[in-house]
Amino acid sequence: MPEEAIGGLLGWTVRIVGYVLVDVVLEILVKRLGYALLRGLGVRTHPESAWCAVVGLAFWFLCMVAVVAIWRHTHLA
Repeated sequence: MPEEAIGGLLGWTVRIVGYVLVDVVLEILVKRLGYALLRGLGVRTHPESAWCAVVGLAFWFLCMVAVVAIWRHTHLA
C-alpha cells in the first residue's frame, strides 16, 4: 500500500516536471525566439502563431547543422 502511494506521487512529480520543461522549451526557446526573429525581419505576427514555432525550430535546426559542419571541418582525421 505505501509503495503504491510513493509510486503515484513519484509519477505525478515526474509528469509535472516534464510538463514544465516542455513548456519552457517550446514557449521560450522556440516560440519566443521565432517571434523575435520575425519581428526583427519586420514581419508582423502574433506571438502565439504557428509561424513563430516554425521559424524558431528552423533557427535551432540551422544552428545544429552549423555546429556539426564546424565540428566536422575542425576534426578531420
